[in-house]
Amino acid sequence: FLVMSVAFRIYLCSVVMEYPAIISPKVLINLILTAWIVTTIVYSLQYCVWTLYFRFYQPVAQGGPINAMTMLWTIGVTFYFQFPAHLRADPKFRKRIIWFILYWEWENYMPLQFMLVSMTIPVLGEYIWVVAFIFVVILETNKFIMGSMILKACGENEADAKRINIIQLYGQYIFAVVTMISAGVDDFTSYLILGMDFALNLVIVLKIIRSQRKVGLTDEETAKERTYRELETKELILGEAMECFIPMIFMGGFAIAFYGPNYDKLANVGFDYFQYTKVTDILGYLNGALYMTSIDVTCSITAIVLLWFGAGINMVKESVEVAKKYGKITSWFLILCLIRVS
Repeated sequence: FLVMSVAFRIYLCSVVMEYPAIISPKVLINLILTAWIVTTIVYSLQYCVWTLYFRFYQPVAQGGPINAMTMLWTIGVTFYFQFPAHLRADPKFRKRIIWFILYWEWENYMPLQFMLVSMTIPVLGEYIWVVAFIFVVILETNKFIMGSMILKACGENEADAKRINIIQLYGQYIFAVVTMISAGVDDFTSYLILGMDFALNLVIVLKIIRSQRKVGLTDEETAKERTYRELETKELILGEAMECFIPMIFMGGFAIAFYGPNYDKLANVGFDYFQYTKVTDILGYLNGALYMTSIDVTCSITAIVLLWFGAGINMVKESVEVAKKYGKITSWFLILCLIRVS
């Protein structure tokens, strides 16, 4: 996972910052060695303190997140020094490097936001449905923050940067949603979360149709509206793709973990120490993911029909173009999500 994750970040940097020279064996080795060294030190310290000093059995509570927080920031600092000295000395390029690292770190720590939300569920009691609105706030807030960060880090092609942000944002968001509705909330809250997501996508579709039907515009305004529709359409496709694929990846990965030989060693699968919960009924557990896949497919079909008749946009053709351009980076990111689940 570390090797593929680090390699993906390097490739992401080459695309977003439009700096292909960052892709080199030296950079990959430096970052991987950093990750391994930090991991070795952190887990060795955990063993010395937790087991040798306090005489507790392994594993350490929240040992993984402790290591991740230390390792990811160390990798970020190491990554900064992988750029040539003359680029780091350039104030404009140095700012772009820093913003890319901050974007990278923010995206990595997004799951912590949803972890905090899950911790509030027992406190909410009968008002657990509030979680649905919290999720929407998290999505829109991160869309603004991550979008601002990646635009400050990117090169000339801002459209590609925005779409890559959508891939990662929705990937993390949908991963959290499908996990939450599978384990942490009741049916009403699950339907509310999925319904609000459906409504948000429908609003985007209606905005695109309204843009297409505007009349009396100048040539400049017409070109601006065309650019807006193209950007929103492609972002809608990428978001819908994440919403359809992530639940299936989650179900596949969880099934491998549930039926595999390490069932009793995997947290939130068959391992129920500390804050974790053991799963005994896999079909009941994956009902939420099945509902989500069904609703997302319905939403996609609805968007295709409405945009075809309302704005003359062929979403199937647009989807093929998006797959050709962003298929590689999307597939790579989905593979990382699959490894994370399994």
